Amino acid sequence: ILVELNSAGKCVLLCSSSEGMGNRAPLTTAVLEQLLASLKKQLPELSLSYRSDLDGPIRKPSSST
Repeated sequence: ILVELNSAGKCVLLCSSSEGMGNRAPLTTAVLEQLLASLKKQLPELSLSYRSDLDGPIRKPSSST
């Protein structure tokens, strides 16, 4: 698990696992759900969003030149 706090005040968690995705990685998913539930309990004002590698690459904002 990698935790990053960026300059915009956002905390990003990256959960990486060698568990196969063929069956949707149930053990990894369970650990991630427990981690998010614990964070939400400790920080109720926390706004959570979820993204999976299955969602495709992260879209970067286009820069105007």
